[in-house]
Amino acid sequence: MSNGEEFLKVVNTIPADIVLMDINMPEMDGIEATRKGLKLCPDLKIIALSMYGEEEYYYKMVDAGAKGFLLKDSDISEVKEAILTVSKGGSYFHRNFFTM
Repeated sequence: MSNGEEFLKVVNTIPADIVLMDINMPEMDGIEATRKGLKLCPDLKIIALSMYGEEEYYYKMVDAGAKGFLLKDSDISEVKEAILTVSKGGSYFHRNFFTM
């Protein structure tokens, strides 16, 4: 999907357990798409993706219902760890987030 509105159109038609949600998207950002998507599919698990580890985005995504937060430059092993942790019901936040 290229924006939050497209995500909302397909969230009920494409089976998914976990969604990697970009925060900065045109038309509808990832924060609003997360909030609305979880109203449609409450069991969906969302991991936010951001270019920057800004606390403002972190708190907005957690408030919207995201279960994880990764930087877009995270290495693949961290992405795998986040997906596994969240799929088991946990939360995962970029390991260096609070030290940036």
